[in-house]
Amino acid sequence: RGVLAEADGGVVLLPMAAAVAAMPQVGLSPDEVRRWRQGQRLNVRAALGAGAEVALLDEGGELVGVGVAGEGGVKPKLVFPVG
Repeated sequence: RGVLAEADGGVVLLPMAAAVAAMPQVGLSPDEVRRWRQGQRLNVRAALGAGAEVALLDEGGELVGVGVAGEGGVKPKLVFPVG
């Protein structure tokens, strides 16, 4: 899985995390990744304002989803399955 981008007159496939590079990012433990993929809200430790979108990455830096910060943690907006 990846994102297509133009480079040097051609098209290249970039990692999914490249698509959200400008967003705040939070690394997740394996247990948090499992819970995220089950659609659960996570109580992550990050300085985010309510309504802020955040990219969630596994320990290998792979994008596992995008969430929205709010009271009680980050709730799922997009969840990517195991690839």
